[in-house]
Amino acid sequence: MHNNKKGSAIGLCLVFCSVMLVLGLAYAKMVSNSKSQTDKIDDVIRFDYVANDIFEKAILKYQLYPADFYAYVEAQKNNNNSYLYNWCVNDNALSIPTSIASSSFLTTQKFSGRLASVTLLTDNRWNSEVLRLEVEGSYFDIRGQKVEKKITKLVNLTRNVNSDF
Repeated sequence: MHNNKKGSAIGLCLVFCSVMLVLGLAYAKMVSNSKSQTDKIDDVIRFDYVANDIFEKAILKYQLYPADFYAYVEAQKNNNNSYLYNWCVNDNALSIPTSIASSSFLTTQKFSGRLASVTLLTDNRWNSEVLRLEVEGSYFDIRGQKVEKKITKLVNLTRNVNSDF
């Protein structure tokens, strides 16, 4: 009778070890899946920071030089915007070249982004205006695949006109 109890203890130990092995494999799979998702989230957040940097520079430029910006909007309506397009959208200050690497503890992938388009959505030039800014960019993800992305932002700007001439 003692021989049956020894065999059942070995069987119970084998069942327990196999359950622990299955749990360990499931945990390892879960950790490997979350690593790739973390890398994707990191890339998206870093690209959003790059886009916000370009948005802020564009808004500052349009607030500092509103007359040139309005000239661009009028020329855009008449399909004559070559010089003003270079000043407004195609400006090197409103882009981040690929040579600049953004820092992260996960990877050193490089990002590039540029201001793709600017549109004035309201025609009320003296009180409130809505700008539609679009940034496009690209980067290589952790697997080396090229990711192209566009981010659009609507900005409500209030213009104050000083009439104390």
